This record gives sequence, structure tokens and C-alpha cells, in this order.
Amino acid sequence: MEANTSGDAQAPPCGSAEFVLPLPHAAQHVGSVRSRARNVLGNWDLPSDAADDALLVISELVTNAVTHALPPAVLRLSSADRQRGLRIEVTDGGRCCTATPGHRRTA
Repeated sequence: MEANTSGDAQAPPCGSAEFVLPLPHAAQHVGSVRSRARNVLGNWDLPSDAADDALLVISELVTNAVTHALPPAVLRLSSADRQRGLRIEVTDGGRCCTATPGHRRTA
């Protein structure tokens, strides 16, 4: 995969692409993150209906990360090709927890 953090990702000749963006840890920046993601998806020639759906998911994941998670948070978009779709990931600085088989987590 090819990483590009400039906000102007272009699909490389082999058809795979990746965009990585460290997220500002403040809810007021969600709109600018969505705008950068819109530019990336447009450059990757994602169909407009799929891009709209992806932007909704991106907005929700980014908002949750900056509101509820620990910094640093990172948005990662990747696409192997148009037939296999788009992968949207948001990671944060919180530690991972694993469930013990047979036990439920309680809040």
C-alpha cells in the first residue's frame, strides 16, 4: 500500500491506495477532516453514492474518536481496487481490551 498524508491522494498505477491522516483531537475539526476525505475519495474515482456513504461513516467514526477516545487518533482510508471496496479505519491511543470467553463486559 502507498501512504499519502498530504490530503491530495492519487491512486497509484497498481490500483491500490492508502490515505493516512492524524486527527486533531477536537470536535470542531471533524468538518475539515471530512472535506479532506471527500477530496481523497474524489481523486480515487469512488462513485458518488458510495463516497456519500463513506463520508457519513467517516464523520461518525472521527466524531466518536475525538469525543470519547484517547489521543492520538488516526484516520486511514485504503482501497485495493474499485471491485473490493473501501476500508475505513479510525484508531486511537486507548488500550485494547479483550473479552474473556464466557464473561461479558459491563459499563
